[in-house]
Amino acid sequence: MRTLRRVVGDQSLILTWAGGTTLVLLFAAWLLGRFSPIIVAVLIGVVVGVLLLTIRDLAAAEEAAADALAGSTERLDRTTADLRELRARLSTVETSQRDLDQLGDRLSRLESVLALLTRWPRDPIADPVTSSVFLRPAGAVAARNGLAGARDAGAGLQGLQRRRAAQDQARKRVARWRTQLASGPDRLGVYADVFWLPRCTTVRGHPMLFVRRTRMEAPPWPPVTESGRPVREDFVAAMEERFTDSRSRREVAFWSSPVGDDLSTLVARLAADHDRWQDLVDGLPAVVRESDGDRLGPATVAEIGALAADGEPVRIARYAGLIAGARTAEPAFRHAYVVWTDGDPVAALVADTVVRALDGLAAERGGAAVGPDVLVGTDAAGMTRWHGVDGLRADARSVLDQRRDREASGGRRAHRVRHRA
Repeated sequence: MRTLRRVVGDQSLILTWAGGTTLVLLFAAWLLGRFSPIIVAVLIGVVVGVLLLTIRDLAAAEEAAADALAGSTERLDRTTADLRELRARLSTVETSQRDLDQLGDRLSRLESVLALLTRWPRDPIADPVTSSVFLRPAGAVAARNGLAGARDAGAGLQGLQRRRAAQDQARKRVARWRTQLASGPDRLGVYADVFWLPRCTTVRGHPMLFVRRTRMEAPPWPPVTESGRPVREDFVAAMEERFTDSRSRREVAFWSSPVGDDLSTLVARLAADHDRWQDLVDGLPAVVRESDGDRLGPATVAEIGALAADGEPVRIARYAGLIAGARTAEPAFRHAYVVWTDGDPVAALVADTVVRALDGLAAERGGAAVGPDVLVGTDAAGMTRWHGVDGLRADARSVLDQRRDREASGGRRAHRVRHRA
């Protein structure tokens, strides 16, 4: 019936069907005139069967075509849905990209503003206030190892690994003390005064950090009070008196570090020089390489000369520490003290770097004292002079004179060798 409906709907097929039917009838009439009706009926049945088979094949082909068309339509619908979803995702990606570009532009503008706000030069604080941190060994085991390792609150394998790493670091630190501090006093006191120099002619007028590190024999630790703890202010006062005493045989060395263009560069350099800050507070010599021009290291003669001659250095941080038993088999970091100018971002960064270099020491925040040249709990005579700019320049001139004398004596020895030759 479907094929017949198709035939009726197509004019060319109607003509073909009508013509074919007429020919069949004419052929049947001719056969009736010449053959018996049985033969004619058989022949007509064969023709009709062929026509029915043809119609069945045409119907099957039409159904297959309809199924194929339905499958194609379904696939087209799925493809259309996928395209819509892809278009939606692409639109989301484009929107996200636009938002990302806008955020990137805003971030660039914020970075530019931050760079302008943090770019040197900066104005020193008019009325500086000092903040302090007192550090002591966190445990007996760490004190025996020379590194006051903080107690690990964690448990299990991770905690064990951290404790092992702290012990390994402690052993390395103690080994360096034994080998490099054995020729000095048994109780080694280390002072480090950090100065900010806004302009230094040796680095094209850029600001620098100058550190005057002083090593000396430390005074004895004060007796324990009724509370079971020694008075740390008494020890600090005794350190100050020893520091200002001309007979204490202080060993003065100057370290320097360019700070870069802005605060972010200073942060990066302080982080990169963590090990050198640790050597500095440990009283150890610095390992200098040819490519270390932008790193913390011993100051050059030109830098020390510029520091002694001109510029307005401002002290921003101070460190004092005690290494007990430096010549024994088990030297130990007894106590340390860090003071810095409160409210000064550079001073805070330097103080944080020094505290981080003292790995494993338990920190105790102290009180605040007004004035850059006042240490909590001390009023030692001459402290202002030696901790201030005058003492810095006096030590710089002394170090320069010593270097010139060594160079001159070396030149005289070389002259005598050439004369003998």
